[in-house]
Amino acid sequence: MLPQSPLEYAVWGGLILIGWLFGYFSSTFEGKWRRRFHDERRFYAQYRDETDRLNIEKTRRITELEAQKSALSQEVVRLRSDVAALASPSPLPPVAPVAQTAAPEPVAETPAPALPDATSETAAEPVIEPVSAAESPAVEPHVAEPASATIAAAAATPVAAAALTHPNILPHIKTDVDPAAKRPPIAATDDGSVVVANADDVHPTAEEAPIETADAHAEEIHIPLDAELTGLTRIRGIDDTLAAGLASLGVRQVEDIERLSAEDEKAIEIQLNLPPGQIANQQWRLQAALIGSGEDGLIEPQLVHA
Repeated sequence: MLPQSPLEYAVWGGLILIGWLFGYFSSTFEGKWRRRFHDERRFYAQYRDETDRLNIEKTRRITELEAQKSALSQEVVRLRSDVAALASPSPLPPVAPVAQTAAPEPVAETPAPALPDATSETAAEPVIEPVSAAESPAVEPHVAEPASATIAAAAATPVAAAALTHPNILPHIKTDVDPAAKRPPIAATDDGSVVVANADDVHPTAEEAPIETADAHAEEIHIPLDAELTGLTRIRGIDDTLAAGLASLGVRQVEDIERLSAEDEKAIEIQLNLPPGQIANQQWRLQAALIGSGEDGLIEPQLVHA
């Protein structure tokens, strides 16, 4: 039905305008949400790609670390085997047998000539021809020396003589040798003859020579000290020799003594062969503190009261 009046035309125009506006705004909202949807889809696509890339990188890194761990484990096993091989005692090389020297052949003893009877005094005496040493060299059998000769030979040196004759070491062995019973030495010449040395040419043996004891050589050795080490001798119980020993360990001043700890004292006693607890008993650190503060006169009273 067509509109007949102007009012109907106005109503129809208004409806058409409202419908157009509604369609326009509807299409605008739809494009906006579509754009948001596409943006979100692109964002999640990028997120998935980045996550996949990180996972691949993590997997590659884990593989590298496992390879390094395997190599280090093999290196540790090899080092342990080397240490065990070094710690185990190595077998000694075989020792070649020592060739034994042939024992000298014993010389047959010639029987002693029989004593002549009274009835055969007129019998001719047998003539003994001398035998040169070059034609028939005689090999004397080795005769074991008695124990007394071994002890006398061992007493030839001063230290051995002092040790053997000391009553606390070997009280049951007597090394007294009668000098009058000694015989002069006998020497053999090239032609086989025997020469007996004169009694005047015989030198005194170790038993006759005076024995020098260890106390005769134990002389005090003066060690020059510098100014720093001289300060250490102000401490009661430290002499020049002990100050030189402390200097070799790096303790050169009184302040070094004051800074010592209990462990340092034990180490110094071990290094210098001091009796255990000597440094603590003599109170070196207290004396060093008193010297450092200028109260040297209080050292003796402090030690007495301690």
